[in-house]
Amino acid sequence: MKCVKFTAAVMIFVILMSNASEAKYYFSDSRKETPQDFTDFLSDCTDEERVQLLQTLKAFPGLKDEYFGKLKGLPELSRFAKDSKSATSEKPLKPGTFNEVLPVTVIDASDKGLIKVPITVREIRRNFVYRAYNKLTYLGRNTQDVNYHEIVQWAAEKAGISKEQVKSLPTFALETKIAGKYFEDIWDKMPHEKRVELLKNIEKESGVKIDYETISGMKGAAVLAALQGAITIWGLPKIIATVFVLIVDLITDSTILILIAEGIGHAIGTILSPLGALLTSPIGIGITAVIIASSVFSFGAAEKETVSAFILAVNMIKTRKYLKY
Repeated sequence: MKCVKFTAAVMIFVILMSNASEAKYYFSDSRKETPQDFTDFLSDCTDEERVQLLQTLKAFPGLKDEYFGKLKGLPELSRFAKDSKSATSEKPLKPGTFNEVLPVTVIDASDKGLIKVPITVREIRRNFVYRAYNKLTYLGRNTQDVNYHEIVQWAAEKAGISKEQVKSLPTFALETKIAGKYFEDIWDKMPHEKRVELLKNIEKESGVKIDYETISGMKGAAVLAALQGAITIWGLPKIIATVFVLIVDLITDSTILILIAEGIGHAIGTILSPLGALLTSPIGIGITAVIIASSVFSFGAAEKETVSAFILAVNMIKTRKYLKY
């Protein structure tokens, strides 16, 4: 009898654990996410989205010349410039790693055995922990139950967000605050003509008239508030996500979008908005380019810029998927 009860208990435990491993992620903009929430979010991501997250963490290896023209979404080698001096808008600089190409290219390479990095939840957690903590303590870290909210708090504090907000804000709001902080830094360093160009693109995307001259003269901290007032139908998180996409286009001289255009017919399909474009693009190099442009890339005990790029990518994916952009 005891054996039967024990067997039944084991079966119930296995069923519960099986259900837990397939738990559905429920988005909320008002909760501080738990390690299980983080795992559920990663589980809810598509393979393309997992590739994008791994790209921000620089998880993929170098790109050999022999791969060009042979993988989905990757043009012939002749379509790229060999160095930055010869790069143009028509002939962008050749990507050096799989972190700088379309997700469909990475997936195709993985299917063909050219990439050994698994596109899995476990691999994302492992790489994220490796980047977020001191390398000397990495081996002793738990990569199963990752306290994502705690790491977001750390990144937010490094970005200059107040301790009160770091302590009290829910995860999504804190992610958005980090994005906003980087926007402020980038905006303040932009020349006037680039600011106006960005505002015109926002106007085109939103369909709402924007006062270029007034807003272009403001400091970054005031610009988001002004845009929020003008474009209330978007909501602040969507404004930040879309603004970041448009900034990527400005900073990278359309290199990313050229790569996308090359692969659209064969691998992606029609892209209807800039946010949709970045979320099917090499998001890793795009967001990292934005962050590098706004601050000095630092290599320290923990890699603030890499971790921040990952957090911004998570925020963009959540914005698109759960706020119904």
